[in-house]
Amino acid sequence: MAITDITYKLTVSPSEAADGTKKVLRRKGKRLEVTIPAGVRTGTLVKLSGALQITDDHYGDIFIQIKVKSQHRIIFATAILACLFVIAAIYLAVISYSTDNSYTSSEPEFVSRYVYEEDGAKNVGGDGEPIVLLNNPNSTNPTFEQLLSFIRRDTTDSNRYIEIGSGAYVCSDFAEDVHNNAEAAGIRAAWVGIDFYSGGAGHAINAFETTDRGLVYIDCVEGDALVYIEIGEEYIAIDITYAESLSYTSYVTYCSQPNSCGCYEPMGVVSDVYIHW
Repeated sequence: MAITDITYKLTVSPSEAADGTKKVLRRKGKRLEVTIPAGVRTGTLVKLSGALQITDDHYGDIFIQIKVKSQHRIIFATAILACLFVIAAIYLAVISYSTDNSYTSSEPEFVSRYVYEEDGAKNVGGDGEPIVLLNNPNSTNPTFEQLLSFIRRDTTDSNRYIEIGSGAYVCSDFAEDVHNNAEAAGIRAAWVGIDFYSGGAGHAINAFETTDRGLVYIDCVEGDALVYIEIGEEYIAIDITYAESLSYTSYVTYCSQPNSCGCYEPMGVVSDVYIHW
């Protein structure tokens, strides 16, 4: 069998990056303990030599690509991890061991995938690193109200848009974080790329297939908005506080009225929409 290497992306906190830490990687039901050395930076690769022999029964290395978490994401991430640990503790109390002492973990094995552009290049965030979606195999489609409830709780929209510099954080990062936070909460989500006829860098948002109202687009860049998209028409967004209808024409009419509330400035005429689940 041909030698195959696998790359995972692992996010660590600034303190873990500075002091070093240990993490657990699960692949194909197998558990690997990863030692992250002190002093790593975003982009550092940690090599697990021959690890695929353990997880895949053939030779190959697993590479761990490190991403050091921005300070403004730490509080929300800590809350998510605390919830996951509580859930894991409850399930571990009822784990059944087989005759070979193996066990089935209650934690879902998240599947990571890069977001590619149509020419095959990887979409990147403000820091130049590829966008990586962490898909929860146990996630499900929400109702419209469940979706809005999650969006209101999620704090990604409170992050600041920074276009350039070492702390750059742009629309693709917002959409990446909302996607991964939703999947961690058990809600199936998509990362969406938008192109405009005017050209430029385009835009990134999220999509959710609701069980009662169909496909819904959400834009969480410095605010939570419901988005109305039709190819060849203006990109229209309105604050979720004022979102009622999902009809494009209804909100064209609504936002054209004087003193209408919650309407965002149109971003341009949509030429293409790329949905990545």
